[in-house]
Amino acid sequence: MPIGQDCNPLHSGETYGSGNLPVALELTFGDEGGYSNQKGDRGNYLNGALVGTKYGITRQTLAAHRGVKSVTAAQVKAMSREEAEDIYRRSYWGQSGGDLPPGLDYAVFNSGVMSGPSRAVKILQETLGVREDGHVGEQTLAAVRAAYQR
Repeated sequence: MPIGQDCNPLHSGETYGSGNLPVALELTFGDEGGYSNQKGDRGNYLNGALVGTKYGITRQTLAAHRGVKSVTAAQVKAMSREEAEDIYRRSYWGQSGGDLPPGLDYAVFNSGVMSGPSRAVKILQETLGVREDGHVGEQTLAAVRAAYQR
């Protein structure tokens, strides 16, 4: 039996891939909520200024997604859920979780939301004892398969 199968909210019995993305997004939006500018959250600051996040997406990430240098706090507030889903799909899921088994896909994706996709993958690679390059490639996938077969 694969690791964590019985306790995994994402386990669907499907093959690896994007099938779990809708559930991962629901969990992420539930955790992250809407617009936030809480003073105690370091993710809400840019260059010492309180600018906030929405759906867990920072001002820098939104600007990069839109291909612009910067966005205002008002633009962050106005970001639609659909745009946030697109950002998570394009910039997080494929880089940090989409090719992994159910459960692990969400764990690495969620870690990527918190610390960046590359860092999340490096944590996984460190755990697996493989070279840490921040990319889910054949080496990482082979180590994941081996761990799941134990």
